[in-house]
Amino acid sequence: KMSYDGDGNINNRELFFECDQLLGFPDGITIDENGDLWAPLFKSKFIVENYNDKSVMYKISGKTGDILEQYHFDISHITSCQFGGENLQYLFITTACDLLNELNKNLQPSAGKIHVLEVGATGRFEKSEKDNGADL
Repeated sequence: KMSYDGDGNINNRELFFECDQLLGFPDGITIDENGDLWAPLFKSKFIVENYNDKSVMYKISGKTGDILEQYHFDISHITSCQFGGENLQYLFITTACDLLNELNKNLQPSAGKIHVLEVGATGRFEKSEKDNGADL
């Protein structure tokens, strides 16, 4: 966790979550309107044997670093997530099929596709320098 000033300088670095406790590799994370972190775990299906061959995505508290929720997918490789929709009410999750052999591609027909969930959270609108401070 860290903060930054108006000049882009990073301050107050501190560890708020240890990824070693996760069962996979965090990939393509995003943050919701409450500051909570959404972390899909790439290759988690191959690492986690007690989840019935499902990949895992975690919702992690941005305040405490506690794992708040887990979502399981019948796909080997979930790769990223991002909020979208008119009010950022949907969580879009991307998946990969490139690393699958033909048998697993047939067993996982939705691999390589985008999945959409309503998770009871919404994303947050971000501003960029191009926006010149205008509300999005």
